[in-house]
Amino acid sequence: MFFTKYSRLLFLALISCTMSRISLKIPSLPENSSLDLSNRDVDDNYLNNALNNITSLKVENCLYITNIPDNDSLQAIVANRSGLETIGHIPSLTYLDIRYCNNFKLIPDNESLKVIVANNSGLETIGHIPSLTYLNISHCKDFKHIPDNSSLQEIVVNHSGLQSIGNIRFLNSINISHCKDFNHIPDNESLKEIVANYSGLQSIGNIPSLTYLNISCCNKFKHIPDNDSLKKIDANNSGLQSIGNMPSLTYLNIINCKSFKNIPDNDSLEKIDAGMSYLETIGRLPALTDLNISCCKNFKRIPDSESLKKIDADHSGLETIGDLPSLTYLNISHCKDFKHIPDNSSLQEIVANDSGLEAIGHLPSALILNLKNTKIMLLDGSEIPKASNIDLAESCVETITNLPATLQRLSISKCDNLKKITILPRKSVLKILIDNSYNEHLLIQPSNQTRQLTPQREFETKSIYTLDEKVIDSDDIHATEFASYSNKFHFTTDSTMETFLSTLSANPKIEAINISQSTHINAIQSVLSLKLLIANNSCLGKVQDLPLLEYFYADNSKIANFTEFPLLKVISLRKCLEIKIVNGCLIPNAETIDLSESSVEKIENISEKLDLLNVSNCKKLRTIKIKKRKKHLIITLDTQDIKIEPCEKDQIISINEGTLKIMEFEEPTECAYTKDEDENSSNGYEISDYDDDYDYGYCEN
Repeated sequence: MFFTKYSRLLFLALISCTMSRISLKIPSLPENSSLDLSNRDVDDNYLNNALNNITSLKVENCLYITNIPDNDSLQAIVANRSGLETIGHIPSLTYLDIRYCNNFKLIPDNESLKVIVANNSGLETIGHIPSLTYLNISHCKDFKHIPDNSSLQEIVVNHSGLQSIGNIRFLNSINISHCKDFNHIPDNESLKEIVANYSGLQSIGNIPSLTYLNISCCNKFKHIPDNDSLKKIDANNSGLQSIGNMPSLTYLNIINCKSFKNIPDNDSLEKIDAGMSYLETIGRLPALTDLNISCCKNFKRIPDSESLKKIDADHSGLETIGDLPSLTYLNISHCKDFKHIPDNSSLQEIVANDSGLEAIGHLPSALILNLKNTKIMLLDGSEIPKASNIDLAESCVETITNLPATLQRLSISKCDNLKKITILPRKSVLKILIDNSYNEHLLIQPSNQTRQLTPQREFETKSIYTLDEKVIDSDDIHATEFASYSNKFHFTTDSTMETFLSTLSANPKIEAINISQSTHINAIQSVLSLKLLIANNSCLGKVQDLPLLEYFYADNSKIANFTEFPLLKVISLRKCLEIKIVNGCLIPNAETIDLSESSVEKIENISEKLDLLNVSNCKKLRTIKIKKRKKHLIITLDTQDIKIEPCEKDQIISINEGTLKIMEFEEPTECAYTKDEDENSSNGYEISDYDDDYDYGYCEN
């Protein structure tokens, strides 16, 4: 096919044309024309008479193009993935792209060429190219040396076979990462950035303008000489042992440097990452704000510092810290030899889990204290007046005093030695976590009095209330004296229990009762002010006429009968083996229901106010009926939490061998309960038949 009539043609593209071979006769094109023959089967014969007046040539993926002949007009050549092997004399050429040209070995002398992109090619050497500013020869395994050049500014040679460079006067940046045979960068006055990670680099000369040096994983690099301009060093996993005087250095990364022992005095250094290194000491560092010495087993002491704000020292050998008036964060987890945190006015967060910590000083700004599994025996809240979150789980703590009003969360899980907690007056709720279970917690309500908790009594109840001034035992008082005591009751024996309970309805101030471990309770009824009832490990008869009851805990208990609780928010009936059916109509305002390990078979009429339903290990449970709802419901089933999405229709969930199947109803499920029903019926909580002669034996755990 011939083109003979297009005398004004400026641009011709035959990309992916279906012709198998092109034989063209193209007249001389106007000046500054472009020719794109990418992906065509053109050959060298065509190019010999087709390049007149062309300034830009693209022959990408042209496997039959092996040579571009002499040409006075060409300025740019893009020949990546072509068969190109050589180029002729092209004096105007400024841009050359020969990526993946495996047979291209030499770029000849050229006065005008500025950019060479030759990564992944077979390039081995370049001639005299005085105008060159950018050179990319990454992955060129046979390229060994870059000659002297007075214009070259940026070199990318990573993963190449480069071994050395000449005098490159204006070089700004060089990337020699993964160049295993490159061992030295000579003196250079203009070089600002060196990236040499995973290379064979061993040393650098005098480079006065250098600002960034990356020698990560350079195992043979031992020392960085004095440098007035260097600001950032990444030397992690390298063989670095020491650094010279660097008055501008702000960041030093020596993570996992096994031979680096000491950081000398430095007035500008702001951040040090030295985790897993063999660092032992640091000098005077007046600008240091961030120090990471995690897993530095030989680092014992952090000296005084006016500027230091953050310390990460977990799993290190740290034993003590000096005066650090600006410190806000301290992590000493797993520091077995760290015993005491001294007074500090700025420290806000402490992470000391599994450490040897035994005591803390006065920390007026501390907000978060993670002290899990520490050796602290006494925690005085007056030393941490702003604390909001304290974790003492599994610690040796025996006494906690003066918990501040700012505290929102306290974890004391598995604190077997704890004997007393004193809580200062507060205006907000305090959550005390007893163990890792969802329900094992106390919610301490606001009070204008200082209160004391005795763990062996209150904590086992999971009460959301706490006792005020005094714990009242049934053996200590007479029924006629109720009015003169607190309105929170904790019964610990059964000797006069029935007498107490028979008089409760006469006291309008009683809000909470704990009758756990009780064996002879026939009825709890008509206590009109009661908000909290705790009856774990007990055997109960009737539970009724408690209109204000909000929280009911009866884990591992036997309950003969109870009726509607219109205000109940939380009910826990874990391990209750008599329950068969739970009807949500009896507890229309319930937010949390825990029936785990119970014998429940059916749950009906779950209201839209319910947030959490725990039915883990309920082996007999088959169906759950849920009313239409506008918010999510979380159902805990064995080891997983299942999120039930909002739905405009009633739903029924069938359970079979731990799997759920959800179906929708067109018509809402009617609530079967009415207030006119027989008072003694189970009303949806189907339990074993109630009998006045029922034998209330002791409930084993």
